[in-house]
Amino acid sequence: MPAFDESTLLEDYVRVIPRDLFNEANLLKCYGRLYIEGERTPGVVLAHNPSEPGSPFRIAQNQDDGSLTVMDVTLSVHGHDVALYRPLNARGAFPLYGATDESIHGYEYGDVFEIFNEDGSFHADFKERITAWEPKPEVAYAGPVATRGPSPSP
Repeated sequence: MPAFDESTLLEDYVRVIPRDLFNEANLLKCYGRLYIEGERTPGVVLAHNPSEPGSPFRIAQNQDDGSLTVMDVTLSVHGHDVALYRPLNARGAFPLYGATDESIHGYEYGDVFEIFNEDGSFHADFKERITAWEPKPEVAYAGPVATRGPSPSP
């Protein structure tokens, strides 16, 4: 799955039971595990950005390769965005992959890597990136932008 290519994602894809129940359940299990591991790992942040409070997770399928992602849950590592996806019909316990949309400290644009080992711990490839990627500089908040109102009438 190309990193952050939302043009190929479809939320209302045709689901087939039991295949898609297992695929989507496993995807959500991976995201849950990522949240738990991320709580113990500085710089790893998993955030839910729902379109409306209380709305369901937006699970989508990539129409090119069948992989699944959760469109409104985002991962950042030291401020760098990581696209997450699960290949269609993957058989592993935690088959979640990450991809970047930028070149980060020696890793190429579109770099793809495994997130987990079979036991649910972070994969060496992901841990290597967590260590190697330097934090993005934070944008300092300069306060509200001054705007000019209409000139008072005489």
